[in-house]
Amino acid sequence: MIGFLASVFCCLCACGLGLLVLKRWIGHLDPAAQVGISGLVGITGLGTITLFIGIVPDGLRWGKFPMIALVLLGFWSLMRQKDILKGTKGPQGSQLFWAGLIAFGSLFSLVGVLTPSVATDWDSIAYHMAVPKIYAIAGSIHRIVYIHHSNFPSAIELLFTWGILPFGQSWAKTILWMSSLYGTIALYGLVRRKYGPKAAWISAASFYTVPTVIWESGTAYIDVVHGLLGGLAVLLFMSALEDGDHALPNTILAGVLLGFACGTKYTGLVTVALALFVFGVAALVLKRKSWLKLCGLVALIAFLVGGCWYIKNIILQKNPVYPFAYETFGGKNWDERRAQIYHKEQLSFGVGVSTHGKHWQELGHALFGLAYQPGRYVNPMQTEGGGYPNGALGIGLFAGILFWCFIRKPQKLESGLLGFCGVTCLMWFGLSQQSRYLTDLLPIGAFLVGEAAVSGRLGNFVVTLLGLQGLYSLGMEKLTVVDPGLPVVLGKESRKTYLETDLPYYQAVEDMNAQPDKPRVALYDQVFGYYLNIPYFWANPPHCTVIPYDSMKSPQDYVAGLEKQGISLIYVQYVDPKHDRDFADALGITGSPHPLPADLSTKWSEDWVQKWKPLLVGSVLDHSVVPIKFYRFGALFQIQTSQ
Repeated sequence: MIGFLASVFCCLCACGLGLLVLKRWIGHLDPAAQVGISGLVGITGLGTITLFIGIVPDGLRWGKFPMIALVLLGFWSLMRQKDILKGTKGPQGSQLFWAGLIAFGSLFSLVGVLTPSVATDWDSIAYHMAVPKIYAIAGSIHRIVYIHHSNFPSAIELLFTWGILPFGQSWAKTILWMSSLYGTIALYGLVRRKYGPKAAWISAASFYTVPTVIWESGTAYIDVVHGLLGGLAVLLFMSALEDGDHALPNTILAGVLLGFACGTKYTGLVTVALALFVFGVAALVLKRKSWLKLCGLVALIAFLVGGCWYIKNIILQKNPVYPFAYETFGGKNWDERRAQIYHKEQLSFGVGVSTHGKHWQELGHALFGLAYQPGRYVNPMQTEGGGYPNGALGIGLFAGILFWCFIRKPQKLESGLLGFCGVTCLMWFGLSQQSRYLTDLLPIGAFLVGEAAVSGRLGNFVVTLLGLQGLYSLGMEKLTVVDPGLPVVLGKESRKTYLETDLPYYQAVEDMNAQPDKPRVALYDQVFGYYLNIPYFWANPPHCTVIPYDSMKSPQDYVAGLEKQGISLIYVQYVDPKHDRDFADALGITGSPHPLPADLSTKWSEDWVQKWKPLLVGSVLDHSVVPIKFYRFGALFQIQTSQ
């Protein structure tokens, strides 16, 4: 709870910083939009500043002093503008229902914030929180050769470094929780100025009750805040099509938000490109060539704000979007085989995809499948439709879009937004159909719902669908997050018991953390490094080229290769139900170690991804690696030093 409160205070002060920096360009906006946009800019701005502090040796140690100064400056600014929302009326009448959906959604998300993350919160404990923890322990930002995700833009995650050690994961996840609230407030303000308070509450609730928004707001996933940065930027940018008086300040704000979208996820580059394309086409169609200058301004500001992440990658990895686009840019510590694994993973989502390419006649199925086939667009088991249902985008994404396509004649703003949604969906289908890659359409879809909320009978039908989605999303979040997590939050179940039950690997974590002298452990088929307090290495061959598996001919080569990386422990997770029983038995889980079946050993030895398995079995058989403890789903080994 202390971590939660400390993080809330930091995020409130970040809003104060945003209000201070943006005061020249946000005064024309609704007060709620001013607060929400300033909060998002303040949070991502502090994270970006952390990059420049952290790349200096020991920067994360001495850098806490300028960061504290910035937070205090934000607090001073916030106190000066504490009455910015004064006079804003609360929900009235039917608006209370929609406000209630937001309130319950945020409370349900808060349970996720305060509950320890388990396997369903995969990316949070694999790298979103794990990488900042590594940086915080080291005192600086450095290359992590075995976690290629550490090269991703991290304008949110780097803010985790300042509190992840003293406060734990609640510090990190609260930053995302607050970011979602800021984005919802900003959306409320933009809709209220355009369509009125009733529409504003409905639009805000339709956004916050999207399944993936409620769920991710209680995790350390950054897709929702990334979508808010991109989506709100597009809303502001397209508003220049009809709001000439405020075209310049809106364009400047759009550029800033798009820059931070690029600073949170590579897909921000796509958002920038598509927004510029749609606005440019609109300028030519409307014969307003002077508007093309606004495109140049947006591009320039976005580069100045978000370009640092790509320049860093060019300097360190020779690839601005490492490890993607390897065939174009190349990159250190990567190769074509690993690039192909990533490429195949990206193509494993959705429908209408095969080894022969994309089947564009399936475009409609793919898009609407986001609502009724969520398991195909979310990890894991996406090819079988078994993905985590909380990652769905639901029907709310389409309600406003379809309303303007078939019921209302769109004006300039709505036409621009619909055009952006259209080209984004085409790009999404052509690249990778992960639901998380469309989050920038969520605030746009919610904004477009605003007109439906005040449009009579047909509008009421749309609103009813949104209300039903909200209730469904709350129910699903209750079953999957609140019910198992609330006993932990209330102290009725210990965090240790919860983790050992829902994350069995945690039993091995406790044993590894208890090892004397903090040895370095090689993790195989397990990436949840956040809970480890000892150095570790993602050791599977696809993760990096540092361990020279290709040149290893014997168990002795294998042990020497691990020792060269300072590794003295090995943890193996069993994940393949078809073959891992033979593997586990060979390692000695049911008795004495013995060789693998000859056909399996040959098959794995010729497979560069699985080659480590027969090498490890051989090392156990010659006693250069000895078992420490076997677990239900894994085993821990010690390397017998050759020195």
